[in-house]
Formats: sequence, structure tokens, C-alpha cells
Amino acid sequence: MTTFPRVDNGIVGGRMILRVASVLLVALGSIGLAAGALGADGPAPVLVGHINGEINPIFYTSTGHLDNHFSVGPSILWAPFLAPVHAAMLTLRRLGVNVKPDGLSRPYVVTMALATALYGFLGLCFSYRLARV
Repeated sequence: MTTFPRVDNGIVGGRMILRVASVLLVALGSIGLAAGALGADGPAPVLVGHINGEINPIFYTSTGHLDNHFSVGPSILWAPFLAPVHAAMLTLRRLGVNVKPDGLSRPYVVTMALATALYGFLGLCFSYRLARV
């Protein structure tokens, strides 16, 4: 799995949810839905650029790479939880229910929050067991 950063309009969006949705859509082979996730106004910004579409030089690191504050780790950890949610959203949409399988709606956000809480709890359990040894 991979993420594809987007550069537009000089705004730092920092939308981790959009990156996760992009990863999920690529993983499920549903690239056609990516346009719906981006909205009618175009893609939601994840990285920073000028209005003319060029990348602002201040956002390059000293090694010449684009600065990216988000790792792919959460996307990988959330994927097993998001895949069934996305499948359910697609099924509901096919059945005529007015839902948005875009990775930004409430079911996705709640799933990511609960998965994060679960991983946090598992981390606490692991730390507790490690400390008792």
C-alpha cells in the first residue's frame, strides 16, 4: 500500500483521513470513487504549494525532499478496520441508501477513532505485561 500526496492551492490541509481513504480506495481497486472523495471543488490539499500549482521552496527539507508530517503507519493499522466499513458503505450505496463512501464521513471517522483506542489499549496491556516481567 502507498499514499500519494497532493499539492495544491498553498493550503496545509493535513487531512490524514483523506490519505487513509486514498490508501483504502487503492487497496480495494475502487479508484473511480476517488473523485467523489475529492469533492466538486477539486482535491483536498494534503501538502503545500503555490496557487499556480508549483511547490513552495520553503516546504523542502534540507535533503531536498518534500516535508511530510504524516507517516503511513496509521493507514496500515486502520486498513483492516476500514475495509469492512468501506465494503458496507458501498453495499448501502448500491441498495439506494444516501451514504458517501468517501473516507470522510462519520462511519470512517468513528472506525478510525475506535481502532486507535483499541491499539492504545493493547499498547497499555503490552506495557503492563512487560513491566511485570
